[in-house]
Amino acid sequence: MLFQNGEYSGHCIDESTYISSLNQFATFIRFIDKDNKLKTAILDIRLLSSKGASAENFLLTFYETCKDYGLDLNNLMGICVYGAQNMIGCRHSMTQMIRQQFLQVTIDHCCVHRLNLASLDSIYATELQPLRSAEAITQQLWHFLLHLLCLKPNQRIYTNQFKMDK
Repeated sequence: MLFQNGEYSGHCIDESTYISSLNQFATFIRFIDKDNKLKTAILDIRLLSSKGASAENFLLTFYETCKDYGLDLNNLMGICVYGAQNMIGCRHSMTQMIRQQFLQVTIDHCCVHRLNLASLDSIYATELQPLRSAEAITQQLWHFLLHLLCLKPNQRIYTNQFKMDK
């Protein structure tokens, strides 16, 4: 087992529903291995039961995953989840139910999901049009430079203009 030497662990949990209404529950694990190196691995991806995306179903699926991999939840230090109410809500969520049983667990809202939410909010803001224009120009410049670097030296037009200091 990849993480059998890791005494303490943290988990990142995500749930996604695809167009076909297929609910999947993904669990990632972070731990310190026997060489004191931080490791991250996909622990499990499994289908949620027919009970759907409820906090109870998430909790049951998480407990089953931990049991299947022989993880002691008394050594669980943290959980990182996306911001859905049933995952991280303050009243009746999976993380609150875990926290009631395991007081040592730190709960965190995933920064990637938070960034995605902030990005979606900002896309629709009308006052950010100059920023979107600047982003488009930056992407065009990036693609131009990438294409330039991929060309063979004898195909490059601007070879002498872009010299890098060593």
